[in-house]
Amino acid sequence: METSSLMTNKVNVTTSSTPSLLDRSKATQELWLTVLPECSPPELRQFIRWCDRFSNDVIDRAVMRMARKFKFNPIPEPEQAHKYFTGLLLKFQQDEA
Repeated sequence: METSSLMTNKVNVTTSSTPSLLDRSKATQELWLTVLPECSPPELRQFIRWCDRFSNDVIDRAVMRMARKFKFNPIPEPEQAHKYFTGLLLKFQQDEA
């Protein structure tokens, strides 16, 4: 009985140290809102799709690139900005491969 409780605790510790997809998505959404406050973010479900498909490093690079690009350039309509962001994600993912 003690062994199973120890194993259960070990599994919980391992699982809790890895952020869930939802946690990663919310953190990415917060990053977007912080770094790109003038650019309307997509819905949370789009962040979930991005976080499910791309690594944190790729997402962080894309957010920072967007921030640099739109610092001195006009911000496009939200849909165009989201498509541009997806294109950056694909490019940076390909660069990593």
